[in-house]
Order: sequence, then C-alpha cells, then structure tokens
Amino acid sequence: MKIRLRDGTADDHAYVATCWLGGWRWDSRLHRKAYDRGLVDRVLTDPSTKLRLAVDADDVDHIVGFSVVTGDVLHYVHVRKEHWGMGCCRVLLKGVGSLRCWYANAGARFVARCCELRYDPLCLMD
Repeated sequence: MKIRLRDGTADDHAYVATCWLGGWRWDSRLHRKAYDRGLVDRVLTDPSTKLRLAVDADDVDHIVGFSVVTGDVLHYVHVRKEHWGMGCCRVLLKGVGSLRCWYANAGARFVARCCELRYDPLCLMD
C-alpha cells in the first residue's frame, strides 16, 4: 500500500476524536475526566491546529494514521496497528521541527525518535 499525506478536515474530526480518546483508555497513567472530549474538540476546532492524515494513496478516505499539532505542541499521533513499522509516524512528523508534548508514555518515547520532542506537562497552559 502506498501512503500519502493530506490535511484533515472537519469531516475527519469524529474519527480522530474517537481514536484519540480510545488511545487514552489504553494508558491507565492518563487520568480521563469528563472534560476529555471537550479538550479534544477544542484542539481539533482551533484554527491554528494542523491535522495531518496518512491515507491510502488509492483511497483518501482510508486513514492509516494522523497527527495533531498546535503551534509547537504535539497533542497526539496515531498509526493503526496493522501499519506499525512502515514509517507512517516519521512521515506524519517530517519537517515539524521541535515539538513539546504534555504526556509521557511508551508512545511518546517512540515518537521522540521520529522528531525532536520534549516533555512539557504544562504546555497546554500556554
């Protein structure tokens, strides 16, 4: 399968939010609260947020992965499990420069190998 990037649209927000919140469910160190969906929705609708999607080159609606970045803050990056090890994360984060993230888990440690990433638990307060 050939992968290409496309910018996310409002039509992609429901899928991205579902994956994002689903990922939080698997990481017990992240405390989910009632406002989690609100946070995700605020980030996705912020005009300065860049949502990048890795999609099947032959079917742009087949999403393989995505990244959510606002300014220099990486909120989330996701690659479907069946596409792990294919370089999708590197493609999604290529050229983004130095980023901060507000969570620290195994996924964040992997992402740190794809770009310059530093842990900043207070970066959402900026």
